Amino acid sequence: MKVFVTSELYPFTHGGIGRVIANILATATQEERNHIMVACVSFSVDQARFEQLYKGVQFISIQDHDYQCVDEDGAQYPPLWAYTDTMWHGRSVNVMQALKKLERRVNIEYIEFPDWGGLGFACIQEKRLGKAFENAILAVRLHSTDSILSSVESRNIDLAMLNLYALERKAIADCDLVIGQLAPVPQGVCEFFGLDTVQFAQRLVIDPPPVIVDFSREGERSVVFTQDTPIVFSSKLQEFKKPDVFIRGVAGFMKMTPEYKGKAFLLAHSFNQEYQETLKSLVPIDLQNRFCFLVGCSGKERAEIISTSLCLFPSGYESFCLAAYEASISGALVL
Repeated sequence: MKVFVTSELYPFTHGGIGRVIANILATATQEERNHIMVACVSFSVDQARFEQLYKGVQFISIQDHDYQCVDEDGAQYPPLWAYTDTMWHGRSVNVMQALKKLERRVNIEYIEFPDWGGLGFACIQEKRLGKAFENAILAVRLHSTDSILSSVESRNIDLAMLNLYALERKAIADCDLVIGQLAPVPQGVCEFFGLDTVQFAQRLVIDPPPVIVDFSREGERSVVFTQDTPIVFSSKLQEFKKPDVFIRGVAGFMKMTPEYKGKAFLLAHSFNQEYQETLKSLVPIDLQNRFCFLVGCSGKERAEIISTSLCLFPSGYESFCLAAYEASISGALVL
């Protein structure tokens, strides 16, 4: 059995990690699906819809209320509230408890964790102690750690962030397999966390995920930029993805190029209403009718706009910019 541990899964949640896992499931053969399980951490899925989308794939739900202070083997754990360093420490232990319970009834050959959040920490340490997962490969896929993202955002460094850094670093340092999605990224991760380069390289595998789009226009060529071509920001409204740079850059282009008559679209999921309002305030008054914040538009509407656009990605950091690949496949001109 192969197990994918995740706190996201398309289409039940937003987020690139969830889309990558969904694409892996969607492109697997039926025989492969019959031996895959998804462990959904701290979110719920509709079982009927899951089974329809990913026929043959099993799933388990791992919620905070599943945490045990005494497990089936009699091992004792502190209560969940006692993980005051970071809640992700407690969640990693909760994942470990659930997967140890699973291991008692099925043969687990492979477990893949996202690097973000350090969810693999407790399982990996349990294996190194010789207490579980002896026959399983424990892998961490480099989506983007929260620690690296915090380094390119204006966040305050507090105790919780430092502890999360330690969890993410230790999971990557001690796992059996590190999965990089683009060749240059793992080197940067290794340097950021100060890991042994030789030992890291021995565990590294480059495995770009499949890219799937739900809607695409006909034709094999990218759009040709004209005076009416929309300019699109299709990433999430998060600081490290630099939507502020997009707004300032496009506004400057519009003012310097009066012959350009097109509009700018921010087709992005927003996690923070206050940040979204701050971004809106960056749009010059005389250009406000040309900037459209289409948060929550339908997938089809979003895809139609992207497929005829110039799609810009000014991110400060990306481990694998899935949205850029999706835009290119859809027919957009990507910058």
